[in-house]
This record gives sequence, C-alpha cells and structure tokens, in this order.
Amino acid sequence: MRALWQRHGQGEQRCGIGDEDIRMLAEELSGLDLEHFFAEAVHGTTDVDLARLLQPFGIRLKRSANSTTPSLGVKTGSDGSEVRLTTVYEGSPAQVAGLSAGDLLLAIDGLRVTPSTLDRLLSRRQAGETVHMHAFRRDELMEFAVQLGAPAKDRHQLQLQRKRNSLRKDWLQG
Repeated sequence: MRALWQRHGQGEQRCGIGDEDIRMLAEELSGLDLEHFFAEAVHGTTDVDLARLLQPFGIRLKRSANSTTPSLGVKTGSDGSEVRLTTVYEGSPAQVAGLSAGDLLLAIDGLRVTPSTLDRLLSRRQAGETVHMHAFRRDELMEFAVQLGAPAKDRHQLQLQRKRNSLRKDWLQG
C-alpha cells in the first residue's frame, strides 16, 4: 500500500491505477509471478482459501456460525412488511427447493413471514428439518418444501499463534 501511495497517490501528478498496475507492483515487490493468483482471487469467482494463505504467517482463520438459526442460503430485502429474496446462493437449501431471487415470501408452515418474524420462525427449527414455504413469483402463488441447512459459518476470527514468526513480523513491519 505504501508503494502504491508513493507511486500513484501523492504529489502533483496523482493518477488512477488499474488492476494490472497493482499486480505488477505486487510482483515487483514480492519477486513472485502472481498472474494466476490475481486471475483467481481478483477476477475469478471461486473463494480464496484464506486459511491456507494465512497459515505460513502464524495466523489461524477460524470460521463459526454467528447463530444457531438454520440456513435457507439466501439474502433478503424488505419493503414494508414484505420479505423478498434478493439473493439465492447456488446449491443452497432454497435453491435446491426451487426458490429464486425475486420471490416474495409469504408464509413458513402456514405462518405469515414479515421482516421481523423470519428469523424467529426459522430459529424454532433444526437443520435437516423440512419447512413448507409459500411465495409469490411474479403473480403466481407457489409452494416449496425446503430442507433447512446448517447455520451459516459467517463469523470469521483471526488467531495469532503464540510462536514468534519472522514472516508475520516482516509483513506487519512492512
């Protein structure tokens, strides 16, 4: 970051910087060929294995569930008292059951869904249980049987290993 600032951010000739400029500077400073890494980590769609990348620096990445509520594998948005699916993740319980982004959730097991009740309705259930959901897709009422997934591991914690690590020291002192 310091090198990027010194070359492109400070002084009278501030200029924009492209993705390739960042990659080339990272290669210059590290002495490594990072083209494949940037193709996957920056321009690709696969998840970066951060735990593997942090391990040589003596840093452990721990993932855990933030709650015990089973997962549908969706993101929702609300408009007043309505709950609309904004994202349905590939391979998620909702996607497997046939739900799609844009669907308007109406009920879970016969009980009305609102932004304030969705989590509460799901928290009464366990992963692996099947719930019956009603939703509108455009103007068509549809019913879905959704087998709930395990709570999402969406909490990330970094833990420093006690043993001193020269890579970590060099990295953090920059």
